[in-house]
Amino acid sequence: MSAWTSGVLVPNILADLGYRLDVLAWQQSKDGQKGRRKPKPWERPWSKNKNQRQIGSGPIPASDWEAFWDGGK
Repeated sequence: MSAWTSGVLVPNILADLGYRLDVLAWQQSKDGQKGRRKPKPWERPWSKNKNQRQIGSGPIPASDWEAFWDGGK
């Protein structure tokens, strides 16, 4: 399987190109000419979102699954 078809290379290139286009547009704006409010890099598919809420601390043990699934009955 090549890097192009594995799904690893293409999302990274697209995120990089999108960010660079944002920077080019920003440079032409009033904010860019004054060097303020630079655009943030695009999130990569494998990066963890810092604003994402995490529920729980890990997987549920198999012995506790039935009680969890039944709503604690």
